[in-house]
Amino acid sequence: MILVIALLSPAKTLDLTKPNLNIETSKPIFISEAEVIMNNLKELEIQDLCPLMKISEDLGVQTFTKIQDWNTIYYGDEKPFVLSFKGEAYRGLNADDFTKEDLEFCNDSLRILSGLYGALKPLDGTKAYRLEMGTKISIDGSKNLYDFWGNKIMDSVLKDLENHEEKVIINLASNEYYKSIKKIEKKVRVITPVFKERKGIEYKVVTVYAKKARGQMVRYITKNRITKSEDLKNFDLDGYEFNERLSEGDTWVFTRD
Repeated sequence: MILVIALLSPAKTLDLTKPNLNIETSKPIFISEAEVIMNNLKELEIQDLCPLMKISEDLGVQTFTKIQDWNTIYYGDEKPFVLSFKGEAYRGLNADDFTKEDLEFCNDSLRILSGLYGALKPLDGTKAYRLEMGTKISIDGSKNLYDFWGNKIMDSVLKDLENHEEKVIINLASNEYYKSIKKIEKKVRVITPVFKERKGIEYKVVTVYAKKARGQMVRYITKNRITKSEDLKNFDLDGYEFNERLSEGDTWVFTRD
């Protein structure tokens, strides 16, 4: 039984090269909402996308093409999102060497927050896109994507937790994405791991290492079949260890020298 759900941000980079993997992928639960967002984006020209998404003209051309090509047709053989994302967190997660059983466990215990899809399961099939949660775009009269999504993302995660004995969220997402679900703190316990490096006599967050460590914690949850939040204090990948002195409440600090 899965007792905890981890939250992770998506990555900007996608690798759509098909893996040699015999596993069926799923359609995202908020595909209808994603279609609404994409229909709005399809009305924009390249010169509109570049300032909106704060990207170069070359990237604007690529993004425009992705938007125009995007559709809601799924065949069940698409590459899973957990294998497609290629940011630092996903290098730490390193799901490429997961067994089928690992992927199935990860599919139950991880939700990837997304500006386009709301919440993704790891085995949801990939469609190329680029849309950060913090993008200042109005969709059908909404103020921004946070307003558009409202409580939908939170409600979907709460539904996933319904049959769990220990209703705990492990927040490994960035502030930009966690903001879309932050109200869940009023409903269930949220543990936020923080990863710090020794710098002289202090411990400090180094962003690139912290991102990778978030993915490594998801890997640890998956490979060790973690079902109780307390067991996460044993996380020890890449030299990290739980630092009780620096931890406070449900902000759990992990440090390495």
